[in-house]
Amino acid sequence: MREMGANRRGFYRVVYPRELRPVFVGAGGHWPVIDLSEGGMRLYARGDAILSSKPPPDTGDEQAEPPRVEGTVRLPDNRGQHVVAGVAVYRLGHSVGIAFDATGGVPMPSIMAEQRLLIRLGHLRRDDPDELAALRAELGLREP
Repeated sequence: MREMGANRRGFYRVVYPRELRPVFVGAGGHWPVIDLSEGGMRLYARGDAILSSKPPPDTGDEQAEPPRVEGTVRLPDNRGQHVVAGVAVYRLGHSVGIAFDATGGVPMPSIMAEQRLLIRLGHLRRDDPDELAALRAELGLREP
C-alpha cells in the first residue's frame, strides 16, 4: 500500500481552504498559506511575487542556493501567530515551498489544533475531486 505524501515527509500538513488560510507576513509583503506543518509551509505567491531579492529555485533546480525566509504566520480569527524561519526550497506554479529551520517552525500542538478546527468545520476532504481541481487551477498546475 502506498503512503500518503504527508507521511513520507514526516510531518502532517494541514491544507487550508481559501477562506480559512493563515497569512505569512515577512520580507515586506504578505502571502496566503496554502498548507502548514511543523516542518514547513506552502505559500500562494502568484505572478512574480517572491520572498526575497532572490527567487526560490524551480522544482528540480538543485544548483540554486535557496533564499532565507523569516516572518510570522498569522492564524485567522486571533488563533495565534508563530515566528518562523527557514528557506524557500521550491517554486511550482503559483506556490512556494518553505522548509523551516529546526528552531523556526510551528509547534505540533498548534498544527493539531488547526487540524481539529478544520475537521469540525468540515474542510478536511482531500478526496473531493472538485476541491482538488479548484486548488490545482488556483495554483496554476496542470491536471496529473
